[in-house]
Amino acid sequence: MAAHRLAPRARLRNRRRLERENDQLVCQLVAAATDINTLTRQLDEAAIDLSGAREDRRYAEATVATLTEQLAAEIAENHQLRAKLATAGSVDVAAWVRPIDGPADEATAPIPAGDHWADTGRWRAA
Repeated sequence: MAAHRLAPRARLRNRRRLERENDQLVCQLVAAATDINTLTRQLDEAAIDLSGAREDRRYAEATVATLTEQLAAEIAENHQLRAKLATAGSVDVAAWVRPIDGPADEATAPIPAGDHWADTGRWRAA
């Protein structure tokens, strides 16, 4: 009979152990649910931040495109102004406009220097 009395006590101990394990698992489940809620909230906040960052990036890219177009226009205008400045004081005369057969345009003969222009003492060794 002693074996029959021990069986219910062993079952009772086993039941209490199982209840404690069950309570621990329920606590772990509640903690996991709390962690999941925290992570979900952080994920939502990150998604909101990311969407704002994407909007900021789109705005920055649009600004860069606009400024690039403006820069290209300013550079083109700068080149035009430099070309105008380079040709501002110049006079364009075509080769066929100037007559070269007139008496004022006749070629001159070389001017004879003669010996009196040269210093002959300059070339002697000292």
